[in-house]
Amino acid sequence: MSSSAMPQDHSDQGHVERAREELRTHATSLMLAWEKLNSSRWNAAHGRGLQLAAKQLVRACERLRLSLSRKAGELETFVRVFVDTSLVPNNEQLRTLSALVSTLASTVLALDMVSASEAETSKVVAAPIATAPAAVTPAAVASNTPIRAESSTPAPEPRAHRAVHEDLIVLIGDADEFGVELAPAFAEHGYSVKSFTRTEPALALMATMIPRVVVLAPAASNGIPMLRRVMAARPELQESHREPTLAVVTPRQDLGRRLVALRQGVRYFEPPLDPLAMLVALTSEAVTVGSPSRVLLVDGDRERGHLSAGWLKEAGYTVRFCQSSADALDAIESFKPQVAVIDADMRGAESMRLVNGLRDNPQSADIPVVLAASSRELALREQAIAGGADEYLLKPLKPRHLVSVIESRLKRSKRFAPKRSLGRDESTGLYSRREFIDRADAAVGQKNAVVLFIVLDEHESLRKQLGISGQTRLDLVVGQALKENLRAEDMPALYQDCRYLVLLRRSDRAAALASAENLRESLARRRIQIGEREVPLQASLGLANLDGDTADVGVHNAEAAGLAAMHLGGNRSMWYETSSASLIPAERDSQLRGLMQTRRFGQYMEIRGAPLLPLRGRVPGQYELVLQWRPGGNAQAAASQSDMVRLARDAGCVKEFDRFVVGEALSVRADLLKRGRQVRLVVDLSPWSLDDGGFADSLEHLLRERRLSGTGLALTLPAAVLGDRVDALVALAQRLKPLAIRVGLRDIGRDMTLVPRLRGVPVDYLRLAPELSSGVSSGDRATELLSALIRRAHQGGMMVIGCSVDNREQAQHLKLVGVDYAESPSLGAPSTQFDFDFARWMTDLQKAPV
Repeated sequence: MSSSAMPQDHSDQGHVERAREELRTHATSLMLAWEKLNSSRWNAAHGRGLQLAAKQLVRACERLRLSLSRKAGELETFVRVFVDTSLVPNNEQLRTLSALVSTLASTVLALDMVSASEAETSKVVAAPIATAPAAVTPAAVASNTPIRAESSTPAPEPRAHRAVHEDLIVLIGDADEFGVELAPAFAEHGYSVKSFTRTEPALALMATMIPRVVVLAPAASNGIPMLRRVMAARPELQESHREPTLAVVTPRQDLGRRLVALRQGVRYFEPPLDPLAMLVALTSEAVTVGSPSRVLLVDGDRERGHLSAGWLKEAGYTVRFCQSSADALDAIESFKPQVAVIDADMRGAESMRLVNGLRDNPQSADIPVVLAASSRELALREQAIAGGADEYLLKPLKPRHLVSVIESRLKRSKRFAPKRSLGRDESTGLYSRREFIDRADAAVGQKNAVVLFIVLDEHESLRKQLGISGQTRLDLVVGQALKENLRAEDMPALYQDCRYLVLLRRSDRAAALASAENLRESLARRRIQIGEREVPLQASLGLANLDGDTADVGVHNAEAAGLAAMHLGGNRSMWYETSSASLIPAERDSQLRGLMQTRRFGQYMEIRGAPLLPLRGRVPGQYELVLQWRPGGNAQAAASQSDMVRLARDAGCVKEFDRFVVGEALSVRADLLKRGRQVRLVVDLSPWSLDDGGFADSLEHLLRERRLSGTGLALTLPAAVLGDRVDALVALAQRLKPLAIRVGLRDIGRDMTLVPRLRGVPVDYLRLAPELSSGVSSGDRATELLSALIRRAHQGGMMVIGCSVDNREQAQHLKLVGVDYAESPSLGAPSTQFDFDFARWMTDLQKAPV
């Protein structure tokens, strides 16, 4: 029998080796496809290549029965969205793609190391040597930290029923290997802590009792399999306990260890380490891990619903299936669902009525809601999300995708669930980080919501000098400063040691920066006692709007601004501007506000011209006027015209500022005429220029005074004026028509409901919203909408300008759909000389293949 089994073993091993080789090959193909995308801008061809590589990786993982197939499937689905819709991923989405690709490729490498390690281990076991060396684990390959050789003594066997100690935490490893003192921090919160430097004594303890959490240093992580065997419930001893939560804590960031921990299914913590946050994560998850999550499944199609329910039950979920919204709402009281999956194609608006019913019921108001629909219409997806849904999936659903979406939504829901017991520290006045995230998540998208991040300068040195006990004294000092400088509606919170968060409610950026500066100065006046000396407190502050998809985005942006302020020398405040991904120092806004208050609009101003590149149009020499202000020189982020309009409005001089901008445009044109250059300048105006009754008369006076024609001037207003200022827009256009001044609208297409209102409005041109220009591609719905918009514009005698065009390929495509001119920072960068070579551009455009 053994002789016949041997060839079969070799054959199976050969199949496994070939499958692993395919896995490595497809991982390499994935990296090459990503490098092609990374070295150039996103395009559909490279996107399809990346999607194909991800799909091949999914199949290779499934052949080896690796859980990694779910992550590969997530990447393939993510890429397919952009390939199928021809949308272009933004910077945040590209970062997500990069992280997925990097994780997959690195994990395949880690699996390769695991395979080699397992092979070596099997050889050692097979050899008749009494003192075999310990097998090298992947963590050892990934890090320089040595791993102890565990004793060959067999694991102890439990002999009697073991009690579960919910207040017991076991630490395995030398104290300095964790990078932070965990035992005192856990003990302060009422937990019993037992520390062991080696795994064997811990195993002996677990043969008699079961702890709630086991935390291991990196060097002890190779004992995880044996720990699991000893802690597993023994039915013969009438045991049915859940597995304790296992975690690895490392004193430095290490991708290899993270990957190995993920593969082993244990929690992983790396710097910056916060013992309290770690404790909350370990203990709250340990409580809920044992019971399956409850899914409310609603589908009008009985057969399809039972099929989906089967998938979810196989994945370990408890499912309640309903065929109508009425049955689903009745089930809330008894079933208490943790997530709802709803068929969006039920008759009428039944699915959205159910979503509203779930949101109106306090028992289900916060649960994740997933809609499954057959329509790919972007508008329907947006309506569903706006109506209260969290996810919008396209049919037909795939088991792996549905399970992964539910799993990720449940994890997020548990992570951000309100923890009222962790509320506010009465002594410091600081809320917990979880409470802050909960409140901030509810404030996402609100215009007056701002995240303030505070980091104490030299915080690493300060933390070492203070120790754990001194951190409480520091929190008291900072908390007092926050109490004295914040409003009642603001929410201060402890983020990490020496780092704090505040949820501010301010009308605009200027008000938020002013509050930050007051707080910074208040902190700088305070001292904290360390030993026999007093140490001054200095802090760097970062601010950002809560305008991302989640509160995490706002916190991340504010943290980036605060750390940048610290690296620039500290003791300063900076604002993260999401629209331009730029950092704005507080002093810049103060200087610009001073310019507005003293009406020195032209100081620190730079004037450039961005050429309008002819596509279907044939008129050269047209430029958009680009104005920027840099009171701090070139090292400082420039303020745009829209920034200055906001400050001008605060200072009550927005009408004067609009007149100043037009006057500067006429001065530039007069100067170019003296040099023999005929140009037309396209100038942005604020919507408040429509309230300036004397604007047209003032402009006419300027033209006569400077002996200029109005043909060289075009004025652009925001498309939003179509909503409630149509009459004023028509009056201005008619008043300027005798002066030969053209009037246009910008950001057309951002709100498609305004497009029908163009009928009868006497404007000369439309400037498309950037996302409409960049998101268009052949054959998709966006192209059809754009083509219809362009036809309507041309029928009304309006020219169409594309905005923020990235490359010639995109310019050619816009030309094909009928766009007349394009503005492109890459093809025609703004210049102070207004000297773009239009003749060469038009020649090259004619030669380019269609």
